[in-house]
Amino acid sequence: YRIDIGFGCDPERVDELVGAVFAEIERLGAEGPDSSEVASIREIGRRRHERSVKNNGYWQHGLLSSLRYGDDPRLLLEAGSLIESVTAEMIRGAAKKYFDTDNYIQVVLRPEETD
Repeated sequence: YRIDIGFGCDPERVDELVGAVFAEIERLGAEGPDSSEVASIREIGRRRHERSVKNNGYWQHGLLSSLRYGDDPRLLLEAGSLIESVTAEMIRGAAKKYFDTDNYIQVVLRPEETD
Protein backbone atom coordinates (compact mmCIF):
# COMPACT_ATOMS: atom_id res chain seq x y z
CA TYR A 1 0.00 0.00 0.00
CA ARG A 2 0.96 3.62 -0.32
CA ILE A 3 -0.41 6.69 1.41
CA ASP A 4 0.32 10.13 0.00
CA ILE A 5 -0.11 13.32 1.99
CA GLY A 6 0.56 16.53 0.15
CA PHE A 7 0.08 20.22 0.72
CA GLY A 8 1.37 23.54 -0.51
CA CYS A 9 2.82 26.05 1.90
CA ASP A 10 5.32 28.81 2.48
CA PRO A 11 8.78 27.16 2.53
CA GLU A 12 9.37 28.71 5.96
CA ARG A 13 6.47 26.68 7.39
CA VAL A 14 7.43 23.23 6.09
CA ASP A 15 8.75 21.90 9.42
CA GLU A 16 5.79 23.29 11.36
CA LEU A 17 3.23 21.75 9.02
CA VAL A 18 5.01 18.41 8.70
CA GLY A 19 4.99 18.29 12.51
CA ALA A 20 1.25 18.99 12.48
CA VAL A 21 0.70 16.12 10.00
CA PHE A 22 2.60 13.69 12.22
CA ALA A 23 0.71 14.91 15.30
CA GLU A 24 -2.58 14.28 13.48
CA ILE A 25 -1.47 10.80 12.42
CA GLU A 26 -0.56 10.05 16.04
CA ARG A 27 -3.92 11.39 17.28
CA LEU A 28 -5.90 9.32 14.77
CA GLY A 29 -4.12 6.14 15.83
CA ALA A 30 -4.49 6.87 19.54
CA GLU A 31 -7.96 8.44 19.74
CA GLY A 32 -9.55 8.11 16.33
CA PRO A 33 -11.66 10.85 14.78
CA ASP A 34 -14.54 12.55 16.58
CA SER A 35 -18.12 12.23 15.32
CA SER A 36 -17.99 15.42 13.23
CA GLU A 37 -14.83 14.18 11.48
CA VAL A 38 -16.49 10.82 10.75
CA ALA A 39 -19.52 12.64 9.31
CA SER A 40 -17.21 14.75 7.14
CA ILE A 41 -15.31 11.66 5.94
CA ARG A 42 -18.59 9.97 4.99
CA GLU A 43 -19.81 13.08 3.15
CA ILE A 44 -16.55 13.38 1.19
CA GLY A 45 -16.78 9.68 0.34
CA ARG A 46 -20.41 10.04 -0.80
CA ARG A 47 -19.62 12.99 -3.06
CA ARG A 48 -16.53 11.30 -4.53
CA HIS A 49 -18.50 8.11 -5.14
CA GLU A 50 -21.41 9.97 -6.78
CA ARG A 51 -18.98 11.58 -9.24
CA SER A 52 -16.87 8.46 -9.80
CA VAL A 53 -19.67 6.08 -10.77
CA LYS A 54 -20.46 8.33 -13.75
CA ASN A 55 -17.03 7.63 -15.26
CA ASN A 56 -15.95 4.51 -17.12
CA GLY A 57 -12.52 4.72 -15.49
CA TYR A 58 -14.05 3.99 -12.07
CA TRP A 59 -15.68 0.80 -13.34
CA GLN A 60 -12.64 -0.24 -15.33
CA HIS A 61 -10.30 0.24 -12.37
CA GLY A 62 -12.71 -1.47 -9.99
CA LEU A 63 -13.23 -4.48 -12.21
CA LEU A 64 -9.51 -4.88 -12.91
CA SER A 65 -8.76 -4.55 -9.20
CA SER A 66 -11.37 -7.20 -8.39
CA LEU A 67 -9.82 -9.54 -10.92
CA ARG A 68 -6.27 -8.86 -9.75
CA TYR A 69 -6.98 -9.34 -6.04
CA GLY A 70 -9.72 -11.96 -6.26
CA ASP A 71 -12.40 -9.69 -4.80
CA ASP A 72 -16.07 -10.01 -5.65
CA PRO A 73 -16.79 -7.37 -8.33
CA ARG A 74 -20.35 -7.03 -7.00
CA LEU A 75 -18.82 -5.11 -4.08
CA LEU A 76 -18.49 -2.18 -6.48
CA LEU A 77 -22.27 -1.92 -6.36
CA GLU A 78 -22.19 -1.74 -2.55
CA ALA A 79 -19.63 1.06 -2.26
CA GLY A 80 -22.29 3.56 -1.17
CA SER A 81 -23.43 1.43 1.77
CA LEU A 82 -19.80 0.66 2.67
CA ILE A 83 -19.10 4.41 2.90
CA GLU A 84 -22.08 4.80 5.25
CA SER A 85 -20.79 1.98 7.46
CA VAL A 86 -17.46 3.70 8.25
CA THR A 87 -17.00 4.23 11.99
CA ALA A 88 -14.50 6.09 14.14
CA GLU A 89 -13.10 2.78 15.36
CA MET A 90 -12.53 1.58 11.78
CA ILE A 91 -10.62 4.77 10.99
CA ARG A 92 -8.60 4.49 14.20
CA GLY A 93 -7.73 0.88 13.37
CA ALA A 94 -6.70 1.78 9.82
CA ALA A 95 -4.55 4.64 11.10
CA LYS A 96 -2.79 2.33 13.55
CA LYS A 97 -2.27 -0.32 10.88
CA TYR A 98 -1.27 1.74 7.86
CA PHE A 99 0.47 4.86 9.13
CA ASP A 100 4.02 3.79 9.89
CA THR A 101 5.88 6.89 11.03
CA ASP A 102 9.14 4.94 11.09
CA ASN A 103 8.93 4.15 7.39
CA TYR A 104 8.26 7.12 5.14
CA ILE A 105 9.75 9.33 2.48
CA GLN A 106 9.48 13.09 2.79
CA VAL A 107 9.94 15.21 -0.30
CA VAL A 108 9.96 19.00 -0.15
CA LEU A 109 9.89 21.04 -3.33
CA ARG A 110 11.34 24.48 -2.75
CA PRO A 111 11.34 27.45 -5.10
CA GLU A 112 14.43 27.87 -7.18
CA GLU A 113 16.76 30.49 -5.77
CA THR A 114 17.50 33.31 -8.15
CA ASP A 115 20.65 35.41 -8.02
